[in-house]
Amino acid sequence: MVNVAYIYKRANLWHFRVNRSVNGKRLPINSNGGYRLRSMAKEAAQEIEDQIKHGTYQEPTDQTFDRYYEEWFHTFYEGKKSAANDNHYRSALKKIKKYFPNKKIADISRSDYQNFLNEFGKEHAPATVLKAHVYIAKCFHEAYHFGAISIDPTYEVSLTGDTSLEKDESHKFMNLDDFKTLIQYTYTHLDPRRVTNYIILVMANTGMRFEEADGLTWDCIDFDNATIKIDKTWNYTKKPYGFGPTKNQSSMRSIHVDKQTLGVLRKLKLVNDKRKLIRPDYNPNNLLFIRPENGLPISNDGLNSQLSSICKKLGIISEGQQSYTSHALRHTHASMLLYQNRDITYVSKRLGHENVTTTYKTYVHVLKEVSARNDSALDGIVTSLINGQK
Repeated sequence: MVNVAYIYKRANLWHFRVNRSVNGKRLPINSNGGYRLRSMAKEAAQEIEDQIKHGTYQEPTDQTFDRYYEEWFHTFYEGKKSAANDNHYRSALKKIKKYFPNKKIADISRSDYQNFLNEFGKEHAPATVLKAHVYIAKCFHEAYHFGAISIDPTYEVSLTGDTSLEKDESHKFMNLDDFKTLIQYTYTHLDPRRVTNYIILVMANTGMRFEEADGLTWDCIDFDNATIKIDKTWNYTKKPYGFGPTKNQSSMRSIHVDKQTLGVLRKLKLVNDKRKLIRPDYNPNNLLFIRPENGLPISNDGLNSQLSSICKKLGIISEGQQSYTSHALRHTHASMLLYQNRDITYVSKRLGHENVTTTYKTYVHVLKEVSARNDSALDGIVTSLINGQK
C-alpha cells in the first residue's frame, strides 16, 4: 500500500517523499525537492502516485550521472551529426564529472541542478551557460521521458552567467566595405601552390561552414548548373580525421554559386587534374582544398592565420585587435544578403540552418536595421503619394 506523499519545506524550497508500507514499515519509493511552490512539489508527488496506481511506475536507475550521460551519448548521438556537435556533448560530460562527481542521476534534485548553474555561471558568460545547459538538459529530458528518473531537475530553472565575460560580438561580423575589400584581394591573389585564399573566397561567397568547405569534393561541383552540393564535412578536430556528416539534416543542401567563383574553381580543377596525371595517387579523397606538398586538407588554424594576415595587410584590423575567424566569413555573407533584402527563408536554406528561427536569432540585429531602413523608405513613399510627387 502506498501512503499519501509527505510534502515539506526546507531552506525555503518544497520537497516531497513517497513511501510504501511493507509489514508495517515505511520504505521510501521516491523523493525529490527544490520546488518554489508547494503545489509544484505536490503535483510531482501525485504523478508518481498515479504511476504506481496504474502499474506504470519504474524504479529510477542507480547509475551515476556521468556514466548514464556517457552511455546515452554513445548510443544515441555520437557520430550522428558533425564532429563539432560531438565535441559539445563531450564538453558537457566534462562538466558533469566536475560538478556531479559520483552523483546518481536519480538523486539529482532541481536545487542541485540550479546550484550547478549558479556555480558555473560565476565564471562563465550567459551564452556559455546556455550552451552547457542545452546539452546537459537534453539528457535529463529523455531520461525523465523514458522513466529512468522520476522528475526532470531542469524544469523551470533559472539560467545564470556573468555578463561582464560576454565576448565582443563585433569580431563575428565584418564591415561590408571591408568584406568587399577582402574578397577583391583574395580574388586577385590566387595561387594553386597555396590554396588558403581559394577557400577564403569560396566561404565568403557561399556562406559555408569551414568543415563543409573543407569536405568539398570535386563531384560536389556542378559546373553546368552552377551549384555546389553540400552533403558531408571533413572532421578536423578529432582522430581519425576524415569525412563526417553535416551538422544536421538541413545542412545537406545544394546552393547556387556565382559565375566568377565557379570560374575560379574551374581553373583550380585543371591544376588538380594535371597533378593527378603526374602523380596518380595525388589527392585520393578528391578534395578541393588541399596542401600540394602533402595532399592534406587545409586546417582551420591555417585558414584563420592567413585570414588574420590578410586583414592586417589591408588595414581591416590593426595590430593587437582581435582577429576575424573563418566563421566571420559565413556570418558576413548572410548579413550581406539580408541587408540586400533577400528573403530570410532563402538565407536560412543557403546557410543550412535547421529552421528559420535559428537564422532570425543569429541575425536579429541585422533584421532590425533592415526593418528600420524599410520604415524610413515607407515614410518617403507615403509622403510622395500625399504630395502628389512621382
